[in-house]
Amino acid sequence: MKIYNTDCPHIAIENPPPMKRFGLPEYTQIVHPYYFGDEANKPTALWLKRLPLLKQTKIVGRGDFIYRYYNGIRKTESKWYAELCKYPQSIRSKIRSKTFPGIARAMAEQWATKKIFVNMTNHMDMDKSLLMSIYLRKIKLQE
Repeated sequence: MKIYNTDCPHIAIENPPPMKRFGLPEYTQIVHPYYFGDEANKPTALWLKRLPLLKQTKIVGRGDFIYRYYNGIRKTESKWYAELCKYPQSIRSKIRSKTFPGIARAMAEQWATKKIFVNMTNHMDMDKSLLMSIYLRKIKLQE
C-alpha cells in the first residue's frame, strides 16, 4: 500500500477485499459488478483518497451461481468464476483480475475531472488506463 501513502492528491486502489491477517488498512468501500450493470458477483474493495464513494449506477441481478464440493464441503461460486477452470492456470488470475466494464465506466464518469484522471492514470496498468481514456472521450462527446 505504499502508493496509498504517496503525495498524490487523488488515489483509488482497487483489489479484492483482503484477509485481516495481511494487516492492510481498512478499505473505504466494497462494490460489486452488479451495482453497475454487469450480472456478476465479485466483491471489490476500494481504498480511496480524496475521492467520493462510487455511486451505484445500474443495479442488475447477481448472475448465476453453481455449487461445488471441495473435500466434502459444499461451496457456492459465481458461474463466471467457476467457468475459469477451463482455462490454463497460467492465465486464470489475469482473467480474474480484470475490472468489470461497469465499474470502470462508473470510475471514469464519476471521478473524471482532468486533474483526477491524470493522477490516477500515472499509477494504473495500461488496460485500465486505456479503458478510462476511452470512457472519458465518450463522456466528452456526449456533452
